[in-house]
Amino acid sequence: MTHDSSSDASKAASLLSARLDAMISGQLKVPVTDGPFFVLLAMASCLADMVRPVLDDCDSAAKVLQRAEPNGYVLTKCAKRNGRTLPPRTYVSDFPDGPVRSFAYVDVNERGIVEYVAGAVADKTRGLVGLGGIEHSIEKKDAQVLRDAFKALGVGSHIVVLAALLGTQGAFVTWRGTASEKTGELDAPYVKIPPLRFAAPAALKATDLNRLVRDLWDKVTEQAR
Repeated sequence: MTHDSSSDASKAASLLSARLDAMISGQLKVPVTDGPFFVLLAMASCLADMVRPVLDDCDSAAKVLQRAEPNGYVLTKCAKRNGRTLPPRTYVSDFPDGPVRSFAYVDVNERGIVEYVAGAVADKTRGLVGLGGIEHSIEKKDAQVLRDAFKALGVGSHIVVLAALLGTQGAFVTWRGTASEKTGELDAPYVKIPPLRFAAPAALKATDLNRLVRDLWDKVTEQAR
């Protein structure tokens, strides 16, 4: 699949925004550990209108995504967690193995939307101090995993990516100002930045994805006043 248009990209952005709104309202594939958590949603624009991916391709893409390590957390291949069957094409972190909540998960839905979620991004004593763990994961292997996942989906069109931080209401933030360290608190349940369009799956490079992550962090510090 290679055909797409700017209208397709707009539709993909709308679908990603709708999915993010659902996540904000609590509709996660699996519960995530308490505290702020990072969300990256991505979709090939050619799948946003009438075209639907083959479910076998979605299965293959999800199996590729299982190799990711969001915020450094290894994802298990198990289809069950604590005796409960996971949603189709969803892989969760190995730990914690006691509670139902997970540190991270990935998912590919039947529309071909890729969901990459990482919790435990805040420091226990200083709150949010950056998204370095996310950047490191993307640089180490996850950018390549995302490229491979879209290859498994069989798409060659633009990829629309949306990044956000959820569960941020009341989160304490510490960041480096021009002259000294600054602190603040977030008074919103989420922070997000506008969707970004990449020319093709091959364009999902670590440097560019991490630029998006840094833009999100800049938005966090801007709102933490």
